[in-house]
Amino acid sequence: MDNKNALVFVFYNKDKKEFLVEKRLTGQFLSGEKIFPGGKVEDNELDDYSKTLKRECLEEFAVVL
Repeated sequence: MDNKNALVFVFYNKDKKEFLVEKRLTGQFLSGEKIFPGGKVEDNELDDYSKTLKRECLEEFAVVL
């Protein structure tokens, strides 16, 4: 299957009234832009998008959920 699904994650800290955003590095697509984290949904993640969330957080922020 040629999967074209993607997810965007919005993390909001109610106490601080702040959103978590990613500043794209030089050389990356949308370099310099501030965006919400997210990414492509892999074929093995179609049944459970929490798998995508966990993988993307590890890839983009080095955070294990």
